[in-house]
Amino acid sequence: MSWAVNETVCEARPPERRRGWQAHAKASVLGLVVALSAVATPRPAAAQFVGDLAFDPDGCMTKRECILRHPLRFIDAAKRIWQANAGDVTDGASIPEWAQRIIGGPWDLSYLKAAVLHDHYCTKKEFSWRETHLMFYEALINLGVNEYKAKLMYYSVYLGGPRWLDVVGPTCGEGTKTPCGDAKPPAMAKVGEIAREARYDRMDMHKEMADASAFMDANPGASLGQLRAMADKKHPDDPFLKQEGAIQAGEPADRFMRSMK
Repeated sequence: MSWAVNETVCEARPPERRRGWQAHAKASVLGLVVALSAVATPRPAAAQFVGDLAFDPDGCMTKRECILRHPLRFIDAAKRIWQANAGDVTDGASIPEWAQRIIGGPWDLSYLKAAVLHDHYCTKKEFSWRETHLMFYEALINLGVNEYKAKLMYYSVYLGGPRWLDVVGPTCGEGTKTPCGDAKPPAMAKVGEIAREARYDRMDMHKEMADASAFMDANPGASLGQLRAMADKKHPDDPFLKQEGAIQAGEPADRFMRSMK
């Protein structure tokens, strides 16, 4: 048995809420733009990209569907290898239109390598969503994106980006075709996954990003852990933020799915 849940729900924002955001953001936009234009953060020596980024066919960027000409590899600070292969298809960076005037467009070369790998692993789901989003941040820093902007981009994907969990079950005993040969607890193996698509359109991301920016302005050098804690506190009912690691098949997985909104 496998679990798979995908949400795509659009929520219209009422005019008065949009005006509230505009009033809230008016005083902070200048500071945000200045911060995002700051001197690039030095690249950490422990992480590195390997491979050139090139696309086929010519002109594919205008159609938002390109094919990687060469493999693209990133080795993170923990020496874990992340790779997108030649022949993989990409639509560039998945940046909502509202954020493009602040962050940049889908084919901005300053962060495109990081975005291509991030999108690849959000689809592949080889590692956890938390690890995948953290890789995105490390890759941004390695590319020379300034720390302030990289943290905002990380906060955005941590809060509204895709999420998934492995569903695990016993490899022997009750519910399986294999009896357990001894008294030891049976090993657990992946039997499915629970996934949720990006939900930027279900949040007031304008205000979320303004709040994150204000927090970093008030707390220079704020850590990723502090940003995660802020997101967790603002959204205490999000089951993905409360769940660490895989979830067991059966009632635990069913209960988790019922709690998804």
